[in-house]
Amino acid sequence: MTQFRMDVSIIMADEFESQVAPRLGWKIIGHTESPDQWDWNRYDVEAEDCPAEYAGQLIEPYGLLDHDTAVAAYAEQASALAEGGVDLLVLETIFALEEAVWAVEGIKSASELPLVVSFSYDMGTRTMMGLSPTDAVTTILPLGVAAVGANCGRSLADTDEVVTEVLAAAGDVPVWIKPNAGVPKVVGSQVVYEAGPDMLAEHVVRYVEQGARVVGGCCGSTPEHVAAIAQALGR
Repeated sequence: MTQFRMDVSIIMADEFESQVAPRLGWKIIGHTESPDQWDWNRYDVEAEDCPAEYAGQLIEPYGLLDHDTAVAAYAEQASALAEGGVDLLVLETIFALEEAVWAVEGIKSASELPLVVSFSYDMGTRTMMGLSPTDAVTTILPLGVAAVGANCGRSLADTDEVVTEVLAAAGDVPVWIKPNAGVPKVVGSQVVYEAGPDMLAEHVVRYVEQGARVVGGCCGSTPEHVAAIAQALGR
């Protein structure tokens, strides 16, 4: 494994609803409920008599994910991760307010670890479900989370607007921001993100100056991007 020195404070491992998927007809190879038996190097998934639309569920009435399934699944993940020794839990790339509320309910029923809730405003300054940053933040804050914010999204210009709105709504609660490295473009056989390390760092530094407390990079961010952010922040 290649190692990079990036001066980061948080290292994350994404699950992408690994516990919800089996309930909806997917078999995760090597899956087990015991965290000390998880094989983090195997994320192979195979379909078992499962239509394509089952991959990545929307909440009811738009999809198959209901309240009880969501709450139970997030509780299971939170419990296993806490047992496995993580320091905090991050609920990110959320589009629907109802799922966020259900997820927080499940997580808090199983763990007292700090919880971050981060929405993805992939339609510019709204999520794909039409949710605004103000509505997202003001609904989530009373649930007692450690931080709120935004990740992924679309362009850095859009993220600039989202950050301003999130900060205005968050009050004293820490704000977590992880933008993409700009908008991706297909060049030949590769996906290339428009923002290089310096451009991404320039935007992220402005977010910190505005009041964001935790920052990083999402899609398209390389070790060089993260290192540039850390350097620009004097790390």
